[in-house]
Order: sequence, then C-alpha cells, then structure tokens
Amino acid sequence: PLRAIATDAAQTCSWMAVGGAILRRLRAGGAGQRALLSSTPDRSLLNEVVQQIRFRGPMTFVDYMRTCLTHPAHGYYMKRDVFGRGGDFITGPEISQVYGELVGVWVVAMWRQMGEPRAVRIVEAGPGRGTLMSDMLRVIARHEHLARGARLDLIEVSPWMRKRQREVLCAVGSSDGGALDAPVRTRDGGLPVSWHDSLRDLLAPAQPDSAVLAPSGLPAAREAAERIPSIFIAHEFLDALPVHKFRRAPATPTSPVGPWREVLVDVSDEVTEDPSATGAHQLRFVLAPAATPAAVIYGHLLPPTPPATPVPAAAHPAPLGRPGVAIRRLSAAAGPLDGEVPAEGIEVEVCPLALDFATAVARELAASRGAALMIDYGPTHGPVADSARAIIDHRFVQLLEQPGDADLSALVDFGALRDAVRAVPGITLGAIGTQRELLGGLGLEARVNALLKKASAEEARTLVAAAERLVAVPGMGEEYKALAFCDEQTGTPVAFREG
Repeated sequence: PLRAIATDAAQTCSWMAVGGAILRRLRAGGAGQRALLSSTPDRSLLNEVVQQIRFRGPMTFVDYMRTCLTHPAHGYYMKRDVFGRGGDFITGPEISQVYGELVGVWVVAMWRQMGEPRAVRIVEAGPGRGTLMSDMLRVIARHEHLARGARLDLIEVSPWMRKRQREVLCAVGSSDGGALDAPVRTRDGGLPVSWHDSLRDLLAPAQPDSAVLAPSGLPAAREAAERIPSIFIAHEFLDALPVHKFRRAPATPTSPVGPWREVLVDVSDEVTEDPSATGAHQLRFVLAPAATPAAVIYGHLLPPTPPATPVPAAAHPAPLGRPGVAIRRLSAAAGPLDGEVPAEGIEVEVCPLALDFATAVARELAASRGAALMIDYGPTHGPVADSARAIIDHRFVQLLEQPGDADLSALVDFGALRDAVRAVPGITLGAIGTQRELLGGLGLEARVNALLKKASAEEARTLVAAAERLVAVPGMGEEYKALAFCDEQTGTPVAFREG
C-alpha cells in the first residue's frame, strides 16, 4: 500500500479526473478514529478493502481514499450522479448560472490578454455534470474568433460522468448512440470536444502518423509539436484528491514531542465474519510504527519536530485510542495550523497529487503559453489539519463509513499550491484571492443587474439570493479561494493582484 508514492506527476494524475467536490458549509468536528460500517445492500468495496488490508497490511489513507472514489466498479464517482439536491452535495455553479458565466468571462479576457491566439485549448479538470462548462460556453460562443479556433478538453475518468457531460454540453445527435469517444462538438460555439482519463493523457503528444485535424486546420501532430496555448479550469477538483494523514507519535522520556508518523487504515481485531450481521466489518485508524516513505518524502511540508534522542520503534502499528472511542479533535474547526508545534491528537494532511497537478499545469503553460484558474475551499496558509470529511446525502458521517458510498474530501492548502507553482520558471502568479473577490472583480453585480431587468419578481428573489450566497461572508465568499497563474509573457491574471 506504500508503493508508488513518489511517482511522476503525470502518472499520479492518471485517476484524478473525478468530478469536483463540494459546498462544505458545515464542519465535521469529532470525526471518529474508527467507524462501525453499517449494513448496506452492497458491501463489495468494503469486502475488497478488508481483504487487501489482510493480505498487504494497513493501507495509507491516500490508497483508501483513491479506492473509495475511483474504484472502477464500486467507486463513489464511478457509479451515479452525486451532484445537486438529489446527490450528496451542491456546487457553486449549480447555485447560479452567473458563476459559470463569469468564469467564461475570465477565459475570454485571458485569451485577449494572450493576444487572441488563433488556436487555443480550453481544459476543465473534473467537469462534474458539465454545469460550469455549459454556462461558460454561452459566453465563449459569443466571441466568434475564439470559438472558431478553440477546442474543449475534459479530464474525466468516470464513464458515467462522461455520458452526463456529453448530454449537457454537446449538440443534438452528438450524444446519441456510438462510442463515448466518437467525435463531438459543443451545442454552444461548436467546439470539438475530447475526453481524457488524466492530465498525462491530455498532454501526450499526438502520434506522428495521425491524420486527425485540429481546430486550427493543422494536423493534430503538428499542432501538438507547436504547443498551442491552453486555458485550464479546475473548480472544486483538488479537494477530491486523496491526502496523506500524519500524526505525532506519543511523547517519550527522551522526547517531549514525538516524530510525525503516517496514519494508516487497518481492520479491527474485533471484526466479525458473519456477512449477515449488522456492521459486518470494522475499520480503524492506526499509527505507523516507523517512518513510511510518505513521511520521509513529504516531511518538509509538516511542522518541524524538535530534536530528540532516537528511540526504538514499536513492532506493530499502534491503534489510535481504545476500540469504539473516537479520536478527540483538538482543533475547534478544521483548518490550518498557526505555526505552532501541534499536539499529538492533531492530524496534519498533505496532498502531493494536488501539488503535482498544479506543477504539471504550470510547466505546460511556461512551455506553451496560457493561463490556469483553480477554485476550491481551503486556507490561504497551511498546513491543513483535521479537515478530511465523509458525506452521504448532505450529511456528515464517520470518515471510514460505507466506503464507495460516501464522498471523501479535504481542504486544499493554497499556500502549498502557490509555492509549488512559484517554483516553476517562466510563470506569473496572481495573489490568492477569495471567491468574493474573484466574482466581484469579474462583474458579478453588473451581470446580476442585467438579468434582473428581464426577471419576474420570483426570479429576481432567486437571482439575488443565489448571488449573495456565492459571496457571503462568513460563508462561501471567504471559504472558497482562487489561485490563478499564466506564462510570464501574458502577465498578471485578470481579476487578480500580482502574487
């Protein structure tokens, strides 16, 4: 379970095209250290996780979260529609059409700032239902020169979600019958659409003998060699990437503060084998007895540990607390640490896949020109502690409950993202902003006022309430952050201060 932790950035992105996650208006304080899994109609994924742990030993939370979200048959994002009021959460674009329209305005503005290149690739990572992109395309389609030379690339691993996106975005007839990878164009603007399993798949050069024509009219292989500009959008995508969890080992007589150890997922010793019993299996968190590869590789992202005299490690992983007793969360609310050395009970989370994704995008923009906009919920400064959540049907549940049926997510460390992008030469970085600042800078008030002129009284109340919700403080307006960057020739991203 600890293998392949430090793989190439593009390889680690191979499964990451999950739909974005979520409006998290609540806090899940007191999430338990072990969860009694309730009896469900289908425990296939739970059984598979249990068997894997028994065969290989405790698994990292990264592996557990990845399995729960993107297992080909039983993964959360792979088998049903999880968005909207009938799903487990509601995203910003589903609150108001204005959200996606303003992101479309940002795309058009960046295209103009880049000098209106003849060919451009518009990329969305984790498009969900396609709601955000559908609203964006209405704006993009109004700019004929942009729409004529643009192509749309969607990073999505779920066949179910691809089908849904195709129905929402594509012209009549494009989504009727045939293979899901058949050539299609968008309903608005007529942009050719392609789906990709991963960032690596998207950025792979075309085969030299390819006869496929790109939107510019050039052979796709030639266009790939010329590295056309790209505009990347990642809205509520990074929070769904799995995280490593770390916790300090207990203090010893030679060390007042224990070293960081990785938190792993294990099977309880009390598990019952009776498949008809309620809660047939129990999972629990345990602490690794020694430094794991992840603790070594990502240790520089954790708060420092004071020097201490080395002591022998335990022979087996230590369970976190007594059976049936939840870990006591020491922070009042999930969020960043304020630079202090955390107490033993606090779990710090690191998401290397988010850093790899941002770094790979930045390198592509530095080489090919373009811009990127990443919007998610999380703190401006990290590291992030105690933020991993599980949610079913708009309610929080214990973190290890019902694998495959619960959405799992964690706050995004925007400070770490910023530092990762800043390390890429040839990139201009915008300062991290709030969603309120971003939408306000893109003309939220003007757009709502324009819609109000043609709205009924009831529609007007809905428009105003939705807009206020998107920029509310406290609320979504400050909880959601935005990070934008582009190649240094293009300059500071629109609606952002220089970072």
